[in-house]
Amino acid sequence: MDIEKLNTAYRGLMNAVSDANVAAIGGFQEALRQQLDSMAKSTGLKGALKIDPKWAAEIVKQKNLELVRKTQELMVSRIKVLASRITGSESFQNPLVKQEIDEMSRTDEKKMKEIIAAMGIKVAAKKADGMLVELLEKMTGFSSVQIDRATVARHIELLRALHAKSINSLPTAEIKEEVKQLKALPIAELALVAEQFGLEKPGKAKPAIVKRIETKLKATYNAKVANQV
Repeated sequence: MDIEKLNTAYRGLMNAVSDANVAAIGGFQEALRQQLDSMAKSTGLKGALKIDPKWAAEIVKQKNLELVRKTQELMVSRIKVLASRITGSESFQNPLVKQEIDEMSRTDEKKMKEIIAAMGIKVAAKKADGMLVELLEKMTGFSSVQIDRATVARHIELLRALHAKSINSLPTAEIKEEVKQLKALPIAELALVAEQFGLEKPGKAKPAIVKRIETKLKATYNAKVANQV
């Protein structure tokens, strides 16, 4: 028996396991078996060592699972750090934030879905970049869509004026025109208008949000008419 050959076979086996190389693992298993058999015979022991044919594949499978787990943990950590840097919708336009999103969005869709699932959050997007942005929106509570605050304020002022007018008479033409303009707003701005107009949980469907706003505008007058009947 050659101790150096035994050590070489052992080191080679450990390196092959570290590299998750099934073929190399099998080769060094055989080299190690031969050296151990030689050691056993030199001491008068009988019998022969056998190699478990499934061990190499199983150890590589475990190594790969461990790698996936560590990769997921690293990605989750990066996502949490990124989310902590988002303090408003405008943060999504920050060059450093955009760069980080672009880099992480290169992740395979299947892997991104698994990472998000591991975080216990559901997203509807299908593409990796969309999944990541939607995830960040849900984690931070901020929309990635830039909101025109001046436009929102203008609509709120008009809606409140129309609501006040509706106490005595229904400004049908003005309401119709405002509804038309509301339908043209981006969903993020429309939802904010609805919230500031006093509608809790306005929803995500544009037609339904506009309908709720229109209903509220007409509610006071309609109630008044109903009481007079």
